[in-house]
Order: sequence, then structure tokens, then C-alpha cells
Amino acid sequence: MKPIYRVAVWRDGDWWLGRVTAASDGADPTPLNSLTQVGARASVDSVVRDMIATVLDTSEDAFDIEVEYGPSVGGVGIVGQEGCMQVSTKLNENRGTGR
Repeated sequence: MKPIYRVAVWRDGDWWLGRVTAASDGADPTPLNSLTQVGARASVDSVVRDMIATVLDTSEDAFDIEVEYGPSVGGVGIVGQEGCMQVSTKLNENRGTGR
């Protein structure tokens, strides 16, 4: 079975940003937290695959990806419950600091 990498994708201005957020059991964790930007949503899959393949120094067909699109708050992509919790924590940390 091929390793699977989960990628969170969100819009930031004119760009789509993609971050590797998880890897399946037994997958090389090296690409985790890698981030790329894409000008067109239609190119997300190919650019993300290229990034992961480059990091792993392997071919793009050696793994699968799961892409999850989500909104962003203040430039921070929030995808799924974990992302919402991270944004909530960040907003709470900044409360009253003027940021």
C-alpha cells in the first residue's frame, strides 16, 4: 500500500497555499509541515505532488495525497477540528495585544 499524505489547502489573497498536515502509518514524515503556494486551484494537486516528491526524492506516483480545502482566518488556514482549535488558540493569545 502506498503512503498517504494529507494536505490542507486554503486561499490567501491571490494564492492557494497547501501544507502537508499528516502522513499515514509507516510513511516517511519528512514532508510534514512543508508548504507550497499555487496561483490556480486547478494546479494544487500537481504542485503539491511535486513538492512532496522533491522532499522525498522519489517519483510522484510513489505516494497518494488527500487534499482538504478549507477557509482561512487572518492568513491561517483552518481545515478540520485541529485547524479550528489552532486558530482559536492563536486568536486567544493575541486578544488584548492589538495584533
